[in-house]
Order: sequence, then structure tokens, then C-alpha cells
Amino acid sequence: MKTWQASVIALIIFPFPVVAGKATNPIQIEAQHVHANIQSGITVYNKNVVIDGQSFHLEADKVTEYREGGEIVRLVAIGKPVMFREKGPRITISDGKAEVFEYLLVSGKVNLKDFVLTDTNGNVQRGSTGTYEFGTDR
Repeated sequence: MKTWQASVIALIIFPFPVVAGKATNPIQIEAQHVHANIQSGITVYNKNVVIDGQSFHLEADKVTEYREGGEIVRLVAIGKPVMFREKGPRITISDGKAEVFEYLLVSGKVNLKDFVLTDTNGNVQRGSTGTYEFGTDR
């Protein structure tokens, strides 16, 4: 089984191409600990995880990345809480917090558990589960 593990005091930066639909959106993932299983396509990032992409910024305790065909297809973040916000010209969520944040990159859908969202107009939404799409008003 091909696996590798890195553990350092300083943050590690991993730039990966992300395919969301037909557009390539690079993201950058920083974490204090990384465990990647190349064979399964699963990488787990732990401790002070920060993700920056063209469409979002996220901070979490743990992020699990799932790849198919070498492309990231799903990110699952867990935190106390996961903190996130959209970036770009079509943002709808200016601030978000959730216990679980699941991002399905191809569809752009985000599934949330135990969340609080603040939109760009200052409206606050809370719930135990919810789904929305980055860069849309859905």
C-alpha cells in the first residue's frame, strides 16, 4: 500500500488543481499534519487546516480530501467550528460556521451540519442540516 505521512511544526503548503465543472480552480491547503494514501485517493489533513481557493476560504480542525482520477472531487471538513466564507464576484455567504462542511466540487454543492450562515445582506440562517451552492442564490 502506498502511503506517506508528514508531521512538522511549521505549516505545510500543498497546491492542488481542483476541477469544478469545466473550470480549473487551484486551491492551497495548509496543515500541521498530513496523511495521504495514494492508492485510495484519500488524504487527511489535521491541526490548523486552512484552505484557500478562488471561490472560498476555510479553516478547520480536520479535512479529508477524496480524489478520483487524480482530481479532488470532495472535501469534508470537521471543526469546533469549521469557519468559511465565499470569495469572488458572485458571493452569497459572507461568513459561515458549521460542525461539518462537505464540499462536492464538481457540482459546487456544500452540505452543512449544525451551521450558522450570514449572507452578504447581513441575514442570518441557522439549522441542523442544510445545502447550498457556492456562487449562487440557492
